[in-house]
Amino acid sequence: NSDVDSNSNNKSFAASVVPLPAESKTTWWDRVDTALKLASSNDSNINNASNGMPNSTAMGTTFAVPSDIMVSPQERWPQAKFDQAIAAIEILRLVLSLLKRTRNYDTIGFTTLCQGLCKCAEVARNAQRRSAELDGSHATTFTSQDDADLRRAEFEYMKTLGTSFARCTQEYLILALLRLRTARGNPNSGESLSSFDDFRHKLGSTLDASRIERDGIGCLGMLHDSADEVTFSMTIVKEIRNELR
Repeated sequence: NSDVDSNSNNKSFAASVVPLPAESKTTWWDRVDTALKLASSNDSNINNASNGMPNSTAMGTTFAVPSDIMVSPQERWPQAKFDQAIAAIEILRLVLSLLKRTRNYDTIGFTTLCQGLCKCAEVARNAQRRSAELDGSHATTFTSQDDADLRRAEFEYMKTLGTSFARCTQEYLILALLRLRTARGNPNSGESLSSFDDFRHKLGSTLDASRIERDGIGCLGMLHDSADEVTFSMTIVKEIRNELR
């Protein structure tokens, strides 16, 4: 199964960057999340002991995050976690760009590619919605320090995180188009016809679910060169649809 082989190659490559035990079923993000929660807990305990203030944290101001972006609706993201998330998604974008430039995009499993595209598009869309709430005229109560400065701080973090996910969504779209053309044009690539047809079906469903064609890529309009980026993204999506026919 080519998808299994591709995923194995990806896992081996990823393991050289973020070591994971062979039997581990967790991802690098799970490990980052666990480490951040532990660090936040330790820092919070130290800070609370030193100043006696409840719910404070040495990692900085905490912000609320939309429930559809995070695991728990009650969770608060400290500044350090936003920084970590932004750094992580930028690393992902760099890896995707590297695969594209070195023409190693055929190492990405069909299912993995569709899942990555779907999740990045979803988070970018949710980040755009949250940014609109924070930047709107109506105030949203999300912490005990609900004021203009705090809303602006969270807005800037959400904008940076959202635009990074928007860029990753673009990279996934480009890789999806390249994978389609490579698999279609190279019958000896080792990918079975049934596997390729399954990919085409999944990719079409992913585009439908992401609503990119209707709503665009979330947060892409926040970039300085947003007009060109939107046009480029829509061109790639149209090309993908043509390949899927």
